[in-house]
Amino acid sequence: MAYFFFLLMLQGQFMENQQACYVIRKIPIVYKKPRPHEAKQTYPERYCLLNVCPEKYGEVARRVIQVYWEGKKEWREFEVAREFETEQEAVSYAEQHKIAIDLTVRVQGTAQNAKQGAVIVTEKGLAYYLADKNEWEDAEINQVFRIEGILRQEVHDEKLLLDKEGNYSAGAVGKQLILEDWHKVE
Repeated sequence: MAYFFFLLMLQGQFMENQQACYVIRKIPIVYKKPRPHEAKQTYPERYCLLNVCPEKYGEVARRVIQVYWEGKKEWREFEVAREFETEQEAVSYAEQHKIAIDLTVRVQGTAQNAKQGAVIVTEKGLAYYLADKNEWEDAEINQVFRIEGILRQEVHDEKLLLDKEGNYSAGAVGKQLILEDWHKVE
């Protein structure tokens, strides 16, 4: 019986690792590289399920993409595991399989500074943290900006803020919206 539970535990760890190996992102679909004498082709962009832990990692020439890997940005080889026809289909699949999805979004809001960095606060009160921006300049605070970037969501568990004695340390709890590779839009 103990062996059975050990196998279930291993299977759970395997599934958790498998989920970390997949991300959904909108990318150009490239079926072949154009030859020098051929006209440049434009490739359609589609939401795709990307395997960033493919077999023979580092041994085969593949496209690469920048993803968050073990808490930091890293360039990873990838293979397209699945193409989605619509954004809604991709979002539904991501929610069902608990896979990260990178959506390009455009938000409009007021520039504010928070403890964890610069944010855009929308009229509905949603705060979008801007990756790699510690704070707004004084002249920018309370100004309205339109920002476009890749939306990433982090979930911070309250349990991680407790020490062995049950005391809380400082940190965020709940969902945090982060815009990566962002830029201002006029």
